[in-house]
Amino acid sequence: MAAGLPDRVDCLHLADDAAVLQRVYELGELPRLQDLLADVQGAASASFAFESIGAGRTGATVCVKAKPNLVCQRCLQGFPFEVAASSEVEFASSEAATPVESRREIYVMDRGRWRRYRIY
Repeated sequence: MAAGLPDRVDCLHLADDAAVLQRVYELGELPRLQDLLADVQGAASASFAFESIGAGRTGATVCVKAKPNLVCQRCLQGFPFEVAASSEVEFASSEAATPVESRREIYVMDRGRWRRYRIY
């Protein structure tokens, strides 16, 4: 994972500040991708935009972009494949506090902190 990052980030504080964190992950450091890559050159960039989403709730929009060289299953040659995706997440203080009506993916926090987001 990206060097120098803390294991946990304070979601509530980051949402109060409407903070945006940006990180770069080397493709060679993402174990679940290794069998799909023609080579490990390149990186995935990610941004995490934290926000208060009302009624004391906290969330983030996560955006990921990368252009890995993948292995074609037909010819077994490498080819660049541009990827861009985003997801909206919401943080809950416990399993019991998980909002039923949320359209976002739910992550349970531990004492207001979220384990750093891992891209695999």
